[in-house]
Amino acid sequence: MAAQLGKAYLLKIGDGGGTEAFTAIAGMRTIRVSRNRRPIDITNADSSGNARELLTAGGVKEATVSFTGVFTDGATDSTLETDFEAGTLRNFEIVIPDFGTYTGAFVITRLDHEAGYEAEGTFSIELTSGDAWSFSAA
Repeated sequence: MAAQLGKAYLLKIGDGGGTEAFTAIAGMRTIRVSRNRRPIDITNADSSGNARELLTAGGVKEATVSFTGVFTDGATDSTLETDFEAGTLRNFEIVIPDFGTYTGAFVITRLDHEAGYEAEGTFSIELTSGDAWSFSAA
């Protein structure tokens, strides 16, 4: 993958429709995508030598997306606030140029607003996967 400008990365929100359309969220400043797979410990009294045993079939997958942006669209900003207050599970796409796209249902677990006296208003959100998510290579 060639070097990419951060502004080329996109976080898109789904509209919840039957044939879901995704819209880019605000003016992005930073984005971080973290994925992990937590193993499932199946250690029991019969485990060999008291050694920990892990279920080899995978474990629990989780994705977290942290995003900082500039307010640009009142409707999207309102949707984020409403979803946060309600704990709504909504589909998002995280687009990483020349790499691929993560798609899945996420819940907003943190929502921050910030502004300086003579600076643009910004917000930060953290999304945590709340259902299955997938990756499609570019």
